[in-house]
Amino acid sequence: MTQAESRTVYDASGAILPGATVTLTNTETGASQSIPSGSDGGFNFAAVMRGNYKVDVANSGFATETQTLALQVSQVASLTFKLTAGATTTTIDVTSSEPIVDVSTSSTGAVVEGKQVSDLPLNGRNFTQLALLTPGVTRGGFSSDASGRNGNVENFRYSESGGAAISANGLRQQSNNFLLDGVDNNESLVNSIVFFTPPEAIDQFRVTTSVAPAEFGRAGGAIVNNSVKSGTDNIHGTAFGYFRDQVFDANPNYFSPSQPPSGFQRKQFGFAAGGPIWKNRLFLFGDYQAYRQKQPQDAGFHTIPTVDAARQLQRVAGPERHDHSEPVQFGNGMHRLGGRPGRDL
Repeated sequence: MTQAESRTVYDASGAILPGATVTLTNTETGASQSIPSGSDGGFNFAAVMRGNYKVDVANSGFATETQTLALQVSQVASLTFKLTAGATTTTIDVTSSEPIVDVSTSSTGAVVEGKQVSDLPLNGRNFTQLALLTPGVTRGGFSSDASGRNGNVENFRYSESGGAAISANGLRQQSNNFLLDGVDNNESLVNSIVFFTPPEAIDQFRVTTSVAPAEFGRAGGAIVNNSVKSGTDNIHGTAFGYFRDQVFDANPNYFSPSQPPSGFQRKQFGFAAGGPIWKNRLFLFGDYQAYRQKQPQDAGFHTIPTVDAARQLQRVAGPERHDHSEPVQFGNGMHRLGGRPGRDL
């Protein structure tokens, strides 16, 4: 969730304008909400979904002013409007660039956009690799429990690409807080992530590295707040497929190049799609990811003894046993004493 707010609405002379109608509209879904500016000219839209918006401010005797903004996950945006005299049918579009310093929060970190997630290479499709784009974030020490190398929890599936090991400003890799659309996404065994969101389903995610806002807690390290895509008024989707096989790989047996490599095959495929169910009202988004891998569990080699070696083992084990039992008469029948080892008399 994000929040868009403005401290005041002014007229051209700098006087505050109470009672102005402020309308916030999501340009992707058409959803809108309106509130009046307060006695101090201020207004506040709380708990707004991240996305692209336009804000219209209208008041009697003044031209309508429109501003556009892109709200990111966990962002507080501030807007200021200065209305000029004119007819309400007149619309003035105001464009402004992103401020170099965000004065609305004391937190530090960065937002990784969906375009970066889809365009940058991800070996193993592990989105946490992109958290390293944030200043002060590394993977930390090798082979921690958060990396999945020890096979404790779900992150073992991504152990080849670092698992969920994130060290913010030198803190432990297990001192982080993972959120998925604001919901807790932490497992309690080694304090790592539960669900790795597929890259195609990620709209954006924020990595907060220090001075986290008051609504966050639980950990002193990084706060990774992931936001999943949602449906819009337009149908959109992607499909993907990745295939790896040992026939395309170099032979890892450097010192025995004639020895064939062990079998390996990996398939990853899936899709993500979204669209409207009821335009401007109800939307749907879903994704699917499959992971199929074939790899020998034991890549070691075992030696089978030759015929001569087998005979030598027999001699060491002792002479072959033979049946030397003799028939003995008990009562009316004939019975054998001795017999072969393991057979009842």
